[in-house]
Formats: sequence, structure tokens, C-alpha cells
Amino acid sequence: TESLQEINLLDEFIVLAKKYPLLYLRGFKDNNLFNKLKTLEKTNSILKGRIKNWIRHNTIPLWVLNEFSRQINIYNYSLENCRIGIYSGQSELPLKINIDKDLIRILGLFAAEGTANENNIVFSFGSHETDYIKEVISSIKSRFETTYNQFEKETSAIQVQFNSKLLSIIFKEIFKTGENALTKRIPEIIYSVSPEMKKEFIFSYLQGDGSKVITEHEGFRPEVCISTNSASEFLSDDFLALYSQLGI
Repeated sequence: TESLQEINLLDEFIVLAKKYPLLYLRGFKDNNLFNKLKTLEKTNSILKGRIKNWIRHNTIPLWVLNEFSRQINIYNYSLENCRIGIYSGQSELPLKINIDKDLIRILGLFAAEGTANENNIVFSFGSHETDYIKEVISSIKSRFETTYNQFEKETSAIQVQFNSKLLSIIFKEIFKTGENALTKRIPEIIYSVSPEMKKEFIFSYLQGDGSKVITEHEGFRPEVCISTNSASEFLSDDFLALYSQLGI
């Protein structure tokens, strides 16, 4: 089977738009769709008096594309320079993201060290884990264009907080990572990526939260024991399923 290469964020967010009605398509300028909406407005009171404002701001609320999915196929219109945003939020997202090694590593480190709150996601590292701190900041900033804060805790821990409700929605609702130590899951996309990417996820998780024990036996191949310790029963079961996919 072909491995997953990208995620269509626009499709995913349109599905979620009833739950999160403040999601918008920004930078949208195709008048053909605005004219179509004006026609629909005549028989749909939910659109009454709203379309002028959307035209003025070059936006389309994603709930509209959800509500009128039978009448409107957004891909029949120009999406040039469009981004996904949320009302009053600063950060924006592309319509699609590639699934590459950097993203897989971020998801592995999140499974080990992350928390998804309502308006942000947080990674907690030991103060000595400077390489992972730099990696997470660089990767998330470049991919998701979000601001962050770094806090030093008394327990010699460093917390890196990325301030974006959009990012929180992606992790919880699209990647399906779980929110905290007790509800963590392996993101669903991990089961659909290549074996190399699956291994990359495991390695990055182990760097954060697991341990790898290698026992040397003279004249034999070394014995490798991988331990993934998690407070989440779901996550432990997920790892068994992932190991099984890889024949471990």
C-alpha cells in the first residue's frame, strides 16, 4: 500500500468547521464563489447580510463550505495565496502540509513530552535537552508560523509553549495525539506512513520518554530491548500495534 505523503488541512478543517465556527479561509478573492453565495442567500437566511463583510475581508468561513458542501466544491475556485486562519488569531496555516521526517519527529517528541491545551501546545524538556528544544522551536515555527514562549521551571525543566489555537486543533482533532499524559495516542497518520517514518517516530519518542537497552553477547548479534513507558494505556496499546506493523 502507498504510504501517506501529505495532509489536506483544508478538507480536515472544513469537516471540523461546525465544531469550530471561527475557522476561516483567508486571502480568498474569487468573485465567482461570492456570486454563488449571493444566489444561495436568497433561499438561505443563515447567509443573510453576511456576504458583503466576507468580500470586504477576502474571507470565507469554513462552516459555509461545510453547510453548503453539496452546492459548493471549493476546488472549483481559485485558492491562490489562500491560508487557513481563525477569527482574531494571528497564526495562519497552509492548505496542505507534507508529511516529512521533521513532522514525524515533532509528533514523536509530542507523544513523549507534549500537552495540547485549548489555545496552545506545550513541550516540557529537561534543561539539558537543548538539542530537542532547538529542534522543536525551529520545526514548528517554520512549518506553522506561530509565536512561542519559553519558561524555566524550578524543577530544572524547560517548557516551550506555542501560542496558536489552530495548532492545538491540528494536534487534538487532525493528528489525534490526545491532550495530556493520560490521554496520549499515537497519531493516526503514523500507521499510514512508510516503515522508515514509523521507525523515526519511535526513535524520537524514545529520545523523549523511553529507553533503549543494548546488551552485547560475545559472538552473537547484540540484544536490543526497547522500553516505552507511558502513563496512557492507550499509548502503550498503540505502540504494541505499531511494533506489530513493523514486525518487532
